[in-house]
Amino acid sequence: MNLEKMTTILPNNGKWIIKNEVVYVRYMAWIPIINMKGDYLEVYFDTKLHRYLLQILPKLKEEFYLVSPIFSNPKNKYLSDEERHKVNILNLISNYSNPIFFEGLKKIDFDLITHLVLYCKKYDSMLLIKEAFDHVNKSVQGKDWDYFSNKQFFTYTEEIREEFNGLYRQIKLAELLN
Repeated sequence: MNLEKMTTILPNNGKWIIKNEVVYVRYMAWIPIINMKGDYLEVYFDTKLHRYLLQILPKLKEEFYLVSPIFSNPKNKYLSDEERHKVNILNLISNYSNPIFFEGLKKIDFDLITHLVLYCKKYDSMLLIKEAFDHVNKSVQGKDWDYFSNKQFFTYTEEIREEFNGLYRQIKLAELLN
């Protein structure tokens, strides 16, 4: 994606700059949010930047992939490809369980599951989804006990828990359809 197209997508409010094919947003400091690779974009899927991500995701028409924000640091280039994909898949699924992203992605009608499947197909890492899903689903479905009031409660809302009950099935269907 060239710089002219990128500047038309970004809001013109002084919080966004582009340097060396990296888009930065002002959030206490200049934080990288988009890295323009040759033929695609890497969007750093960070929970701190949810407001900006939900603002810009519907406007992106080029090929892009949501990646973990730890890869904005050049020190993390030592990870193998498999480790890199494990981190990205875990980041996508765990951020999907975040109530802010869960509701926000629904509002902008962004299908994160299809996006996850397309990412995994491109990098041939479909087998890594089950492990990451099981890890996140265990915490989403987890229950805690309040001994003082003698009641059981859940950390996540019922809507998120119900979504995660059938999420792996949705992932497998998206794999077949895409």
